[in-house]
Amino acid sequence: MTQVFYIASAFAVVAAFLTVTRSNALHAVLYLVLALFALAIDFLALGAPFIAALEIIVYAGAIVIVILFVIMMVPGAAASREQERRWLPPRAWVVPSLRVTSTSAPTTSGWPPTTCIARSTTAPSVVVPEWS
Repeated sequence: MTQVFYIASAFAVVAAFLTVTRSNALHAVLYLVLALFALAIDFLALGAPFIAALEIIVYAGAIVIVILFVIMMVPGAAASREQERRWLPPRAWVVPSLRVTSTSAPTTSGWPPTTCIARSTTAPSVVVPEWS
């Protein structure tokens, strides 16, 4: 089951990446469906069949159908795509990409702390998460 989990996770990551990088909205929705089915397989591999069924019924079924209806009802995608390419050329993404990768790199500052316990301001019966 571990191999199934890793293979489905790889499919989910690749499909999610393809979802956000496709210029054709219909192709992006199809990759989104593939990513959601891969996540459902991950849930099955983890032993959660109810969550896997919910993933397929709710997300891959209902929400993707709503997205498809919206895509089919909105006209003029080609003109707006050209305008977006003029406003945001590929070179405009270089600095933000470098900024994200530099801030998400692991540091030696000791964050997150290994013995931090979050304090609860509500009722004492609330479960308090602990980082370790």
